[in-house]
Amino acid sequence: MTTSKRTSRLTGGASDGNSPLAHASVPTSSPKPRTRRAKSPAAAPRRQDRHASIAEAAYFRSQNRGFVPGFELEDWLAAEEEVDQRLRGEGRVS
Repeated sequence: MTTSKRTSRLTGGASDGNSPLAHASVPTSSPKPRTRRAKSPAAAPRRQDRHASIAEAAYFRSQNRGFVPGFELEDWLAAEEEVDQRLRGEGRVS
């Protein structure tokens, strides 16, 4: 009996079905897709804390001005700078 090169390579030259690869099971399902993880487990809470601190500082700025409308963006940006400076002082934000 003659075997092709492909068969002999796959089965180690044996074509009688007694090769370990002759009965090897081949997975039929595709591998599970990878999911992205956060860079560090503590990154998300720090980001939430920063956001909450900015919102609170912006609220107090607006309160000090008597909640006059039209300055929301300025309040937010100033509060963002204030919070980031405070966090840089603590060594948490670069």
